[in-house]
Amino acid sequence: MERQDAPARAPAPVPAHGHAARRHAAGTAEASARYAVATLSLASPADDTTIRARAVAFAARAGVSADDIDVAVVDAVDGPTVVVTITEHPTTVFLTLGGASTMTIHATGSARFVYST
Repeated sequence: MERQDAPARAPAPVPAHGHAARRHAAGTAEASARYAVATLSLASPADDTTIRARAVAFAARAGVSADDIDVAVVDAVDGPTVVVTITEHPTTVFLTLGGASTMTIHATGSARFVYST
């Protein structure tokens, strides 16, 4: 049975504060990589473009702009590794006093599809 892409949902709001945004970015990066790998199978392997599209679609459903999603597919003999990097720009509360209204957060998650004979 072939896997279907997850149904489209309204994007989740991105957290507005640093700690919550850091957790959101890390969780979204990990989940996007796992989703892209989970849709692979030996019966229906996907090309790098399809793998990237699946990871970006998952992160976008979590409320991340496509411009803030970077996906790398590292091919290996025993299966690809998908590396997703999410960048978020939450507004700041306390840093506003020092003149900074936003901050930049990067988080990376990866997943590997492993098969053996």
